[in-house]
Amino acid sequence: MLLTQLLLPGNISKPKCIVNISSPIYVKGRIKPDQLIHEGNYHIVQAYAQSKLFMALFSEKLYLDGFSGFSFNPGTFSSGIYRMQQKWFHHMYKIAAPFMVSSDRVAKGLYRIIHAKGWSEGKMVNRKGKISALKTYDAEFKKIFWNRVDTQIENFLSGSKPVL
Repeated sequence: MLLTQLLLPGNISKPKCIVNISSPIYVKGRIKPDQLIHEGNYHIVQAYAQSKLFMALFSEKLYLDGFSGFSFNPGTFSSGIYRMQQKWFHHMYKIAAPFMVSSDRVAKGLYRIIHAKGWSEGKMVNRKGKISALKTYDAEFKKIFWNRVDTQIENFLSGSKPVL
């Protein structure tokens, strides 16, 4: 989100399409506007799900701010994410990998969607081009959430300590 926020003001013209990469696990993400950064009880899967939910909601926000784009849900594919996991996960991944879609196939799906120019504005799109609605949140809740995110970005840019 920070990179996108840093790049947008410097563009002479509006980007044609902004794609945020999400994941099928985004539906397990939880948002607590008063606690964007977790200091205790860190769980890698929950943190990953939360970050993917943030990206999905960010696509929606960018659309509401006047930009074209969508969240891309590549599905489960052979990505190499296992490298960051514990040893037992490496073994499980090796068993499952032959049944997963290749990263090349995922990239080709994204390429087709981008070049089709039928972007689903701010929605979730999978590698086959199927559009799905995002989880719904109360408008006031989203406003509080995005104000907190904007504060975090501003604090980062100014060198201030993040507000927890």
